[in-house]
Amino acid sequence: MKYSKIEFWIATAFFVLMLYVSLQSGFSSVGYDPAHGENGLQYLLYKILPNLALAVITYAAFLFLNYYVLPKYWFLKKYTPAAALTVLILLIVGTVFTVAQSYLRDWIYRAYGNGYRANMALFSRGFSMAFGFLVIYGCYVLLREGIIYQHKQYRLKKTLKQRILREVLLTLSTWLAVMLPLLIFHSTGLFRLLGPIYIFILPFCFCLYFLNLYWLIPSYKNGKFSNVAVY
Repeated sequence: MKYSKIEFWIATAFFVLMLYVSLQSGFSSVGYDPAHGENGLQYLLYKILPNLALAVITYAAFLFLNYYVLPKYWFLKKYTPAAALTVLILLIVGTVFTVAQSYLRDWIYRAYGNGYRANMALFSRGFSMAFGFLVIYGCYVLLREGIIYQHKQYRLKKTLKQRILREVLLTLSTWLAVMLPLLIFHSTGLFRLLGPIYIFILPFCFCLYFLNLYWLIPSYKNGKFSNVAVY
């Protein structure tokens, strides 16, 4: 299916971007210098490899869920193996995230000590991230299937309601797709500059656009407003 190929290459492009950001942040945060010798290289690997692990496991989990679990189990209503595989993915991703956080957030050990509280804090952080990944993926699937369904309905019956739903879903999906690179660069000046505008102001502008296009302007043209001032 053509859409699946496009989806795969978009996901791969985001994966490559995540790898680049991971390497860039790792080198800049460590300030690596070959003169540091073996200790410097070891510290460098301890900072870069966890970030790479986060990118790789996220990409691999997406591919496994999207191209195996979803079409072969969820869509065919084989709910028991589908739920089991999804939970398995949650456990694997959560474990990798937890281990990666133990290197990236080593200050937790200094704050809580090398005991039970530190391990539970890392465990909570890692599995919260893994659960968040599944929630985001679930929202993505619902949005994608909604767009496909509305597109099919619009081709069969081009009503105003179908047109509005189709345009709203396309606008929302485009907004989310563009937001992903901003989230990847969340620690950079680019996100601090564009993030608040993109996340809060643009959705408000979208709402104004759709309200004007499909409610206020048609109502004014049909004479539902008494005069221009009311409009």
